[in-house]
Amino acid sequence: MALIDSDKSVGSKPAITSNEAGRVIAVRAAAAAPATLAANDVMRMVKLPAGCIITGGYLASTDLDTAASPTITMTVGLMDIADTTLDANTDLLAESTVGQGGTMAAFSTGLTQGPFTVDKFVAVKVIAAGTTKAAGTVTCQVEYAQP
Repeated sequence: MALIDSDKSVGSKPAITSNEAGRVIAVRAAAAAPATLAANDVMRMVKLPAGCIITGGYLASTDLDTAASPTITMTVGLMDIADTTLDANTDLLAESTVGQGGTMAAFSTGLTQGPFTVDKFVAVKVIAAGTTKAAGTVTCQVEYAQP
């Protein structure tokens, strides 16, 4: 299991916040997905600040599985800052096939989770690895607000 950081998740970067209640913030992060991407690998994408509620978002990817019958699937969910896997019952998008053809999909569940008392990561976990793996980019936009 590999832990991959996006351009927005590096530990020294603070979560992006607003001092206006109700103002929706959209943060887009990109992670370099290696050709060795395997099942259970996790990409930490966006740091969700304590006290915020998720209002929307999407997952996009280049073609990470170039097989004629691609198999890669990814789930977007939440995880604690110090963890290496998704928290249970926090899925925002379950077993998405965006990496099979270079597409995107909007979050479909778990919206309005929170507010949480601590910062969390919105992360992407590889559920099923690709058949013919290819390096690429995984992008995740997370929209959240402070109630």
